[in-house]
Amino acid sequence: MIPVDSAAWERFASSLDTTDPRELTYDVAALRDLAVDERARAVETLAGRVASGDVRAIETALAVPLPELEPAIRALGDTTSGPAREAAARALARFGDQGAVLQLIDRLAKGHPMIRINAAYELAQSNDPAAMDALLRALVDTEVIVRVHAWHGLLRFCGLDALAEVRHSPLGTLFVLICCDVPATTARGAERFAEIVGRLRSGANPADLGLDVQPPPDDAVTDAFVESMRNDGQAIDTGAVVAMDPLHREWAIAIIVAAAGRRDPRVVPALEALDLPWALQDVRDMPAE
Repeated sequence: MIPVDSAAWERFASSLDTTDPRELTYDVAALRDLAVDERARAVETLAGRVASGDVRAIETALAVPLPELEPAIRALGDTTSGPAREAAARALARFGDQGAVLQLIDRLAKGHPMIRINAAYELAQSNDPAAMDALLRALVDTEVIVRVHAWHGLLRFCGLDALAEVRHSPLGTLFVLICCDVPATTARGAERFAEIVGRLRSGANPADLGLDVQPPPDDAVTDAFVESMRNDGQAIDTGAVVAMDPLHREWAIAIIVAAAGRRDPRVVPALEALDLPWALQDVRDMPAE
């Protein structure tokens, strides 16, 4: 009896004929639904396309994922260039190839901004411990997107994904510092976060470092502060900041300093009122526009 192709195979096979440039992969959902024998056929088909430098086939291997295609991707070596070579390097790094990880680390240190952004993203998705030190260095990159990818990658390595941007946690404040465009303040946040990562790598418990989620603040106080930050015609409500508990006061100060990155003229008077010489110095050390 001649075997009948499944509906999933038909969808996958149909996607192989797609010429729409907006489609970055073949039908990933269909591939995931294939039975073992059909998956083997699909891998064989995609391996042939990988050998010809088909970027869509390489991106499909990443998206499913299909580690079975690693030998075919590795076989490309230096025989390809441009987008196919970039996609191959990312796929191999994701599959744990040490050489590819080292290439991404090099690109993160030296590349054009877009290359650094892509390298940071891929290193953040990798499972290679060698990526951690590179991501720690990237916390002070000049591109905020690079810093954000590095932040998320390090949190994932440390098992802290759930606290990525939680305001009611010390990590929420550090995230604001790392994302802001005040270089000295970004460096302060990166240094503190690097210390936390180092202690976690040494076996410290996140709760013992005070990284667990804290009780929410007084809504009336934080609402008053947030409203004053949103209204450019209103002075920043420093009285609300003073009334906050220590955790949320630190968060509010980070928000104020970060506003200096968009040249908010209210920042310096607010920091003077709060008597924060370190923050004032960071803001005054900013490069001119």
